[in-house]
Amino acid sequence: MNKLQKTLGAGILALGLAGCVKPIIKEHKDLTGDGIVDIITFSQDFLRSYTCLFIGQEDGSFVTTTKKTSDNGITYFQADDGTAYFLKDGIYQPADKGK
Repeated sequence: MNKLQKTLGAGILALGLAGCVKPIIKEHKDLTGDGIVDIITFSQDFLRSYTCLFIGQEDGSFVTTTKKTSDNGITYFQADDGTAYFLKDGIYQPADKGK
């Protein structure tokens, strides 16, 4: 099993444990500009849908983020540690915490 298969499997398992049903891989490529494959998945349970961005790390792990929409309609992905990732110039980048 290669690193990519492990990442995909772990991401799908995480969604399943979160109560999501039949996650669908929407994108599977470097989405953060670091040369490491990232994954965007879509899933839904009985009440709502979920879109997650799994950000691949050098050690083979990943940072799990969930798609959110701010009160003023801005869409972003938020990690468990609170870091927000915004799409800028075609890649997802962490928010500048100084702004």
